Amino acid sequence: MDRPHTKGKPRLEQLAARAATHLEDSFRAVFESSHDAMFLLTGEGFFDCNPRAMRIFGIPTRDVVLHIHPADISPSHQPDGTPSLPAALGHIRQALETGVDSFEWTHRRLNGESFPAHVLLSAFDFDGYRVLQATVRDITLQKRAEAELHDKKEELDRFFNLALDLLCIADTDGYFRHLNREWEHTLGYTMDELKGRRFLEFVHPGDMQATLEAISSLSKQQPVIDFTNRYRCKDGSYRWIEWRSAPAGNLIYAAARDITSHIEAQEALRVANESLAEANRELEAFSYSVSHDLRAPLRHIGGFVDLLSGHATEQLDEKGRRWLAIIAESARDMGQLIDDLLVFSRMGRSEMLEADCDLRAITGEIVEMLMRNAGARHVEWHVRDLPTVRGDPSMLRLALMNLLGNAFKYTRPRDPAVIEISATEEPGRWVVTVADNGIGFDMFYADKLFGIFQRLHSPKEYEGTGIGLANVQRIVRRHGGEVWADGAVDRGATFRFSLPRSVVPSTGT
Repeated sequence: MDRPHTKGKPRLEQLAARAATHLEDSFRAVFESSHDAMFLLTGEGFFDCNPRAMRIFGIPTRDVVLHIHPADISPSHQPDGTPSLPAALGHIRQALETGVDSFEWTHRRLNGESFPAHVLLSAFDFDGYRVLQATVRDITLQKRAEAELHDKKEELDRFFNLALDLLCIADTDGYFRHLNREWEHTLGYTMDELKGRRFLEFVHPGDMQATLEAISSLSKQQPVIDFTNRYRCKDGSYRWIEWRSAPAGNLIYAAARDITSHIEAQEALRVANESLAEANRELEAFSYSVSHDLRAPLRHIGGFVDLLSGHATEQLDEKGRRWLAIIAESARDMGQLIDDLLVFSRMGRSEMLEADCDLRAITGEIVEMLMRNAGARHVEWHVRDLPTVRGDPSMLRLALMNLLGNAFKYTRPRDPAVIEISATEEPGRWVVTVADNGIGFDMFYADKLFGIFQRLHSPKEYEGTGIGLANVQRIVRRHGGEVWADGAVDRGATFRFSLPRSVVPSTGT
């Protein structure tokens, strides 16, 4: 269709006049009241329009439409760069040949403002002419909504793909609808290999039944929280995935994370704990067996030393008698070491009892016992308020006996010796303190204090087998607490141990 010329104008005016009087009343009613802009045109130009078209395009009066060419209400080029005039002619030819053509178009009002529109061209015969009805719908709001939706989708996609978690949208039929890029990193598949596939294809056979039950809950609009299953990777391995899923109609919105390293760490810890527990059991059994079996030969040694002393004392010189005394003392020391080893072994194997333990009363009994062997020593005991706790009475008594006994022993050079026992209440626990003004210790060696057979002083200086504090640590830990120490050489030592406010017996070591 060319721009209008003078030869076509009279015919358009005739068609306009006849359209005003000869179009059927029903068509005219629809034409006039339509909410869409409508034009009537031939290949030469417009010859009629409805009121809506006048408002949308800014046409002042209906007769003005006779002087407007379709090119006048389009920009020179469409948004994709296509020239508007040849493109418009192509659509008109298509409609005249096939009877109808529908397309999106950018129009221009007479004031120069452009807007997006949907155009429907319908051909029909009128008064001997092949004419077109052009229905134009302004889709500005629709396009604006689509643009906003597109922007929001892009924003969501950016957030979706930045997430460190595995995010996906699926349906209750079991198909992935949308996934973020983290799935590629976790499973090794490309996004194209994942989208549109049934997620059940990736589930480990051993987890299939539980997964189907979870889908059933989601189908009933029930969320599924903290569900775990295994997913197959592209290389054939499996990863543990923990899910949080919520249904919305037939869609499932899910956030998940790869917890494989956590599961593997737990399994490694379980195996290590089992191995350690087995090693402890074997060590304790060995210690008990060795200690028990050593008692008989020690008794023989002690017995024969006594017999030899009674039988040959007069025949032995002073050196011989001293050697016998050393043998007897060594046998007694070995016996004490065996007894301590047996106690240490039992601390790991014996069942814990739970009862109310009055720490003040237990401390008083231990102090009284220690003072029986104090001789001329001047010892000041400061026993503060101590709590009643829940625990194993014999074990806690042994722990306090070792701590108070150590304080009593290592304050031997002091006059007076000062030993203080107190307790403080902290959130969820009691902390018991045993402090003295004795010889103390170098903190550089503090890590050795609670090891079995570890001693910071020679047996010639201070008696002991090096098992007492190891026993204290084992007892306190079995009660759910910890033990630690502070000290300085010649400035005393302070030992502390904690006990939970409510002690629960433990079977561990």
